[in-house]
Amino acid sequence: MSFDERIEIIIENGEVKQEEKKKKSYGSYFTGILLIGLGILFFIPELKLFPYIFLVLALCYIPNLFIKDKLKSSLHYFLWFIGLFIIFYFNIIVPGILILVGIQILISGILKSNSKFN
Repeated sequence: MSFDERIEIIIENGEVKQEEKKKKSYGSYFTGILLIGLGILFFIPELKLFPYIFLVLALCYIPNLFIKDKLKSSLHYFLWFIGLFIIFYFNIIVPGILILVGIQILISGILKSNSKFN
């Protein structure tokens, strides 16, 4: 059995059955998007590289938004990286951080009250 496989024990009608299931490797999506995005950034000569790194990091979390187990944490990371991109792109550090933290607190409250995301 490889590292990406796991054994799931199922009990049906008092009978124990084992099934092997492969875990999907979502980390490869993150790494692939990150490397492609950073590589593209280096092709644009007039680009201020720093804020766009946050944009690339935010885009890396988009595939994880469709995974039920990773939705909550991925949404937090996605919002933070998009927010940091906007803050540094428009150079609005103090008000931007305050707004970003406020949005994060609101999203956390919404996700906590909605049992679907827990």
